[in-house]
Amino acid sequence: MSTVGNNVNVGGVSSINVQGMDLETAMMAVQSNRANLLEAQLKDQIASVQAKNDQISKLNQILGSLNKAAAGVASDAKAGDKVDMSGSAAELKSAAASAGITLPPELGAEKSWEVKLRDGTTHKVDEAGKKEADDYKSKNWAFRSSDYSGKKGIASITETTPQPTKGQLDGFIQQVKSQIDSMSNSQQMDMLRLQSLSNKRNEACRTAAVPSSATCAEITRTRAPANPRESPMNTKNAPVSIPDNLPEQIAELLTNGGTLGSVYDYDDTDYEVLYALGHSLYSQTRYQDAMRTFGFLVTHNHMEKRFMNAFAASLQMLKSYKEAIKYYSMASLMDMGDPLPTYHTAECMIALGYTAEAKEALQFVLRQSDTPERAELKSRAQAMLELMNSAKSSTSTSTH
Repeated sequence: MSTVGNNVNVGGVSSINVQGMDLETAMMAVQSNRANLLEAQLKDQIASVQAKNDQISKLNQILGSLNKAAAGVASDAKAGDKVDMSGSAAELKSAAASAGITLPPELGAEKSWEVKLRDGTTHKVDEAGKKEADDYKSKNWAFRSSDYSGKKGIASITETTPQPTKGQLDGFIQQVKSQIDSMSNSQQMDMLRLQSLSNKRNEACRTAAVPSSATCAEITRTRAPANPRESPMNTKNAPVSIPDNLPEQIAELLTNGGTLGSVYDYDDTDYEVLYALGHSLYSQTRYQDAMRTFGFLVTHNHMEKRFMNAFAASLQMLKSYKEAIKYYSMASLMDMGDPLPTYHTAECMIALGYTAEAKEALQFVLRQSDTPERAELKSRAQAMLELMNSAKSSTSTSTH
């Protein structure tokens, strides 16, 4: 018996209990589940955009402090000339701490001085320490010592505040500007994604409210305007220009690896929600409904092997063996190294009475199943081949 893979917990999508539901009601449950998933994604995206806005604001504060320092530099200053940052050091340091950015040592440093005593010892002091040193020097007192012999008197007070060069300041300004530009560009993409998620959430909520008589086709039509020349984004249904060569453009899209689902703006979350529904229907032996669901997926994303296999498996369980073989063959072409679709093809061939073709397919499966993870499949293929050979042998004996 054919099986459908159980990988139905992708992107937060879990299998849906549709026991006792008809397909239309199940589709409504899927849309409701999808709306909840999109709501959570929308909240995360809003938080991400807000955090990025906050970071850009903090970077702009840093840039303002740097520009303030740059404005005080003489117009004829050289790249190697020192720049006095004392007027903006505290502001720059605070902005950098808020943005979580580590400043170069020469930027944003608080003023400091070296106090040298007569015996050669030195003390590093801040602004308050400098005032203290000036007072002690004027009184000829020992600085921070109980030795009053005169050796601890102050010989000199020298400012040692690190100062960047004009070139270093200009370089850091450009670095901050680049960070702001990069985050702004990224923010534009985030805003587009936010708008897309918002549209999808609103659409999912509308679709979930459709009466239970809705069909898969009706749900699909909520994606597209009833009139192809009216935009679903335009509440006034103002006509929009549709190119005359639209069929050629869609053909080119499919030829270049695109999917029909991309035209309707389906994404992985949409596909996985429907795959979870199809898997649940299949596991409840509701093969007709599962076939319709997987058929929808194959139509809108023909590049996904799982969907192709699942659709073929549903057809097989409905005894549409020739159609199942067709889609198993497509799945095999998508991954020539996977012998499982070929094994199920052999099952369908046996059901159709194509014994020679089935044997050939099983032998192919055996050749491709030498790895440990395919030991079970190899055993099943070998048992099926032996059963076919013994049946042929028994038939041959009875005729004699």
